[in-house]
Amino acid sequence: MYLNRRLNETVYRVPIMFPTPRHHNIVISSTGVADRKGYSALVTDHVSNLHLTDTGQCFPLYWYDRPEEANSEAMPDLFADAAPDADGYIRRNAISDWALTQFRLRYGDDAITKEDIFWYVYGILHSA
Repeated sequence: MYLNRRLNETVYRVPIMFPTPRHHNIVISSTGVADRKGYSALVTDHVSNLHLTDTGQCFPLYWYDRPEEANSEAMPDLFADAAPDADGYIRRNAISDWALTQFRLRYGDDAITKEDIFWYVYGILHSA
């Protein structure tokens, strides 16, 4: 798939989920508010069609940004310790540290990871 604002009228937030073909990510594609066929959730590791889950929306495991694109006066870099990759992107976790702490406290397991939470959420959504 070719994804570029010059060719595609609307790219939504896809460029922060899949900035280049070299950037790995996994997203939960979930039925959107305009669904006509009932709720569903699927996982993909590629840019998906808007209608994969009947006008759905995607929730990523990671998101990517470029530090030079952020306005340092309006938004200070809270992740100054993260180094950009060869393409100038920094990979961020979409699961917050707060959520990780809450899961670990609730289940009494310090081995829980952010990726575990992602797959747990997918399991719950997929079983709905």
